[in-house]
Amino acid sequence: MIKEYASICCWEENEKVFQIIRNEFNIAEEIKLERTVDEKHILLKKMYFPHNVRINDPRVQSKSKITIFVLELHNPKVEIISRREHKKKPMYVDLIKFKEYIRGVGTNIESKRMVVCHMPDWLNEANHFFEVFGLTKYINKNKYYRIDELSGIIFMDDKGGWKNLMIQKINETPHFKYARGDKSEYIKYVNEIDKSRSFGKVDKMIKTVPESISNLPPIILCRDLDGTTLKIWDGLHRASFLSAAGHLYVKGYEKPEEQCRNCNNAKNVYVHDHAADFQMTIDELNRNNIRYVISRGFKNLPQSPDTDIDLVCHPHDYQKLDSIVLKRLALKHSKKLVIDGTECKYVQYKTTKAPRRDIANTYFHVDVYDHCYTWYIKKVLMSFSFLDELFSKRIKRDFYFIPCAEHEIFLLLMRMVLECKTVKRKHKERVSELLPSANRENIIEMFNQIKDVKIRNYFTNRVFQENLLS
Repeated sequence: MIKEYASICCWEENEKVFQIIRNEFNIAEEIKLERTVDEKHILLKKMYFPHNVRINDPRVQSKSKITIFVLELHNPKVEIISRREHKKKPMYVDLIKFKEYIRGVGTNIESKRMVVCHMPDWLNEANHFFEVFGLTKYINKNKYYRIDELSGIIFMDDKGGWKNLMIQKINETPHFKYARGDKSEYIKYVNEIDKSRSFGKVDKMIKTVPESISNLPPIILCRDLDGTTLKIWDGLHRASFLSAAGHLYVKGYEKPEEQCRNCNNAKNVYVHDHAADFQMTIDELNRNNIRYVISRGFKNLPQSPDTDIDLVCHPHDYQKLDSIVLKRLALKHSKKLVIDGTECKYVQYKTTKAPRRDIANTYFHVDVYDHCYTWYIKKVLMSFSFLDELFSKRIKRDFYFIPCAEHEIFLLLMRMVLECKTVKRKHKERVSELLPSANRENIIEMFNQIKDVKIRNYFTNRVFQENLLS
């Protein structure tokens, strides 16, 4: 049995109305409060915030005590209703009908209709009333949450392990897509991860869940440690199927923080499916001791590359890198270049999941270079000793490696001078950001590693003439 508390608040003493209420509902408690005009004004402003309540409102100016009836509702009937400022909310059907009836009792003056009583349209409004009046023991454990503000937990491996999770908006989950007819992703998820799930029961839920909103058990939620994201601990199917049927809200409650440790302390939590494929790829590169650095495009990771990701790897590690990357990413383009008699590879990969608007270029685009070189304007190939130093001094940022400050600045200078027709503002700003933590003399010393004297002089002159190292 579902038990919830709601209220009827009467601003004017009217025994006829009171008796009708007592006869109609199961009353848990009847409370009388005596408040000043100013106190009533404050209460009403809190109740109806952000709407304004004037000091001359009849409820504020009433000489009567405030009478509150706390209602104990058993299995209240709930339907999706749009009413006044409420749009498609799960509302108490019987309370709304009673509200329209009772407000016509005891007064013939239209402006005083609101004086008779206030009662909530839905569960969240009932909780808000109890909070405003300090009747905390009647605040219901559950409330309704907007489904589009929740996220689902998708397991990337053993469902009971809580090791690798992906956090997705409900309309991005395999569960939601399945209910909308796009079944392949969910079928794969069940076959590989959620193996105990019955497709027959799932198909039945898709039909019955939206029809039984009054009797659905609440979903269980966990809040991120930063207090922002609400993740569904239990009830993702219910929320997904309601959303797929056009519902905006689902009933639920939040678990205490100490009970959310499995969820919040998972080994890896991915922000979306593209990020998951990319990070798992990088993790595998790390486990296999692949020598690489992400030289550009990492500022907004893991949500998105800046535009593309540029990754430099050691040529002796490229074949192993390629086999790892192709497990999750697709080959987009491959090109071979010859610089100073050395064959160099330029290979483009991309993530394969459905395009996302919150990712630059809608997917992760990864450009891999198997040497450190430039070739657009001036062709320069850096030596193996430079590569060895680049990888030996690399630093780990989050889950991936990037160059140390001096090497990143040098690579950016090469990019600006030897590959771009014009100096890009983002590159210059990044150099300025890194300079305070870098040794300027070490960077200038790297200029000497450009073998071609003409190109080295061209590079050095432009760097200093255009103040790129300041």
